[in-house]
Amino acid sequence: MNILTRIEPIWRRQGATQDPAIFANEMERRYREPHRRHHTLNHLAQGWEVIDQLPPGLIQSSDELEVAWIGHDSVFEVIDGVYQLNEINSGQLIVEMLLQAGLSDQFVRSVYDQIIRTDHKTVPETNDQRLIVDLDLFQLAVPAVDFDINYRSIREEFAQAPEKLFNVRTASFFQQMLDRQRVYYTDYFFRRCEARARENLDRRLRTLKIMLEN
Repeated sequence: MNILTRIEPIWRRQGATQDPAIFANEMERRYREPHRRHHTLNHLAQGWEVIDQLPPGLIQSSDELEVAWIGHDSVFEVIDGVYQLNEINSGQLIVEMLLQAGLSDQFVRSVYDQIIRTDHKTVPETNDQRLIVDLDLFQLAVPAVDFDINYRSIREEFAQAPEKLFNVRTASFFQQMLDRQRVYYTDYFFRRCEARARENLDRRLRTLKIMLEN
């Protein structure tokens, strides 16, 4: 399933005035950028698999969550090995595109508010904001071998970053996750993902700490 297939019915339901292919094609182009290794169309597709399995009623506004998921990594830039303000920049891009598509201010605002929460620093305030944050972290709970594959692909995206800088920042993020009372905000993801995510994070963090000691 591609982006256009996902958003065509949303554009109809929300009364958009622009061809959905304009939005879909731009998103496809961005997620196919050559510097991406993890934040790709495959990342979106894995999220769709999870979204499609969520029980009825768990999402308050499925259209908004769907568009926010598609847009949350639409801008992914690493300059001189440093991660940029990608969530804010993604949110701004999606706001501009959705307004051009004729979607309502309320819809656009909700999508933007969800996207910026995926920086994992801004605390989610609504049900769907908590869901998209958890959705963005669900791959922390994949089997260990897949976690390590994802880790290596993210390292490739930060190829310009010196090894120590990457390790320090990654260790800091993993520690931040482990220090939280819960990695996952919603009970749905907590029950299914919390234990394995903590195992993966703790295992990799111990490795990073040993590397940083040398």
